[in-house]
Amino acid sequence: IFPAAPNPSAWTAAINAAWARYGFTTPEAQAGFLGICGNETGGFVAVHTEDTRWSAAQMASLFKLSPTAAEVLAHQSAEVRANVCYAGKIGNGDVTSGDGWKYRGRGIIQLTGRANYRAAGHALVLDLEADPDLVIRAPEASAAAAAWFMAQYARILPDLNAADEPTFLRAAGKVGYTNAAATARRVMYRTKAFGVLTQKTQSLPQSEPNAAPAPLPGRGSPAV
Repeated sequence: IFPAAPNPSAWTAAINAAWARYGFTTPEAQAGFLGICGNETGGFVAVHTEDTRWSAAQMASLFKLSPTAAEVLAHQSAEVRANVCYAGKIGNGDVTSGDGWKYRGRGIIQLTGRANYRAAGHALVLDLEADPDLVIRAPEASAAAAAWFMAQYARILPDLNAADEPTFLRAAGKVGYTNAAATARRVMYRTKAFGVLTQKTQSLPQSEPNAAPAPLPGRGSPAV
């Protein structure tokens, strides 16, 4: 599905474990997950930290800044932009707290904001608030955080189980920034993934439905 992805074996194992843990049991849901994450990572090529070097027009649109304020901010560093644009949002402190930069988007779902790192860390029994870069370093943590976000936080898993494209796109819009290019990528990756997954299901035995999920690195068994 993602031929240019580095370390595909690690990602395959991590994503399969995350699916088992959070109930992504249908090809539709699995393809939807991959469509969303494929868009965020360019086909699992760039599993990285958010680039906050936005243009003035992007900041005015995304963060509702005045054109004048956005133009001034466009000449500041990426760190300053993140601290200003994300200040007071998603559990972040004010501009001086540095939370906007520390808790900018990361991983295959671009988890963003102190509150989301704290909530994901609590669910996964990982201290993501203290170590947000874990969702970049460890595929297991990144995949689990993405599955948790979709299934339990944004609660879009029921929509991902649906076969129709509009329902999928409505669900995907709750995960990341949406424009025409993002929509096209999500549909392309979902369609490709569904074709591969349904082909595999026809030729391979099904996994045990109640198999225990693999523990996340260094923290023992996953929380129930």
